[in-house]
Amino acid sequence: MRKCRVLLTFAQSIDGNIAARDGESRYISESGSLSLAQELRRNHDAILVGIGTVLKDNPLLTCRSHPEETPLRIILDSGLRLPEDSRIAATASAVPTMLFTCEENLDSGPAYRLREAGIEIQAVSRLESGLDLGEILSRIVELGMESLMVEGGSGVLSAFVAQQLWDRMLVVTSPMILGAGIGPFDRAGILSLDQARKPRVNEIRIMDNEVVWDLSPEERSGESAL
Repeated sequence: MRKCRVLLTFAQSIDGNIAARDGESRYISESGSLSLAQELRRNHDAILVGIGTVLKDNPLLTCRSHPEETPLRIILDSGLRLPEDSRIAATASAVPTMLFTCEENLDSGPAYRLREAGIEIQAVSRLESGLDLGEILSRIVELGMESLMVEGGSGVLSAFVAQQLWDRMLVVTSPMILGAGIGPFDRAGILSLDQARKPRVNEIRIMDNEVVWDLSPEERSGESAL
């Protein structure tokens, strides 16, 4: 059975936050890890983020130095809240973009206008935890995609970890203290120490002032690591 390799990647402060309490997350990363993110985008078939990241940061999600190598951009948006004036929508005619939402949104006015902007909209089932990630990955495989880079935010990262749908994780830790903020896995359902996940460490390296963790899922009884 064909499978899409899933990379989770994010930058965090030394106290484990990917955003401040108000949701601001830009500039946690330094120049070295930002370059790494650009390289990773070029090496993947698709990039995925949740609508919260789009609404807060209004990202382009492109390969800035090699725009022609930008992979498919995928937005998870169960409520179809993607602004028509967002940078994602504004560039969708030039950069392949796909949005996954719920069935009831397909014939709405916003859906029509986003399609006009060049965004392909697909419906998937909605689970208690959000849009069905397994179904989304199956659709991605049907498109011939073999690698997916997941860039956040917290809800999306939490869902991939909770459902064990990842193959590799790159975590960049920056020398910054945010205090009370938003953690990458706040919604992963991990409530006690005995529920903690313990990824396998493949490599730890220093990049300028930042520490980069290269991780794989932990091995479980009867299973081999992905």
